[in-house]
Amino acid sequence: FALAIQDELFRETIAEIKDNLSMLRLLLPALYALSAGVGFLASFLFMRGRTREFAVMRLLGVSRPRVTGLVFLEQLVLGALGCLAGAATGVGMQGAGGFSRLFSAALFVLCYLAGALISVGWMTNVSVMALLKADE
Repeated sequence: FALAIQDELFRETIAEIKDNLSMLRLLLPALYALSAGVGFLASFLFMRGRTREFAVMRLLGVSRPRVTGLVFLEQLVLGALGCLAGAATGVGMQGAGGFSRLFSAALFVLCYLAGALISVGWMTNVSVMALLKADE
C-alpha cells in the first residue's frame, strides 16, 4: 500500500513538472520579445548622448546607411562579447549543453540585435539640422 501511495505521488509530481515545462515552452516567445526589448533599450541608452557625433558624421558627408551600419557594428560587437561571456559562464556552471541550447542562445542574440537595429535606425534617422537646432 505504501508503494502505491509513493508511486501515485511520483506520477503527480511528474505530471506537474510536465505542465510547468509546457508552460515555459509557451512563454518562450515572450522571452524572445523581452530580449528584443532589452536590445532596444540598451542600445538607446548607449547612444542617446551621441546624437552630436552622428550629426557631425553626417555633416562630414557620411551617408545615413553608413552611420547606421557603423553604430550597429558597435552593437554587434558588444552583443557578441556578451553572448560569449554568457555562454562561457553557462558552460562553467552547467557543463556543455546540446544543440538546442546553442540554437536558443543564438535566437536570443538575434532578437537582441533586432531590437538594437531598430534603436540604431531610429537614433540615426534624425535630421542633421534638427539635431544642430536642438543643441543650440
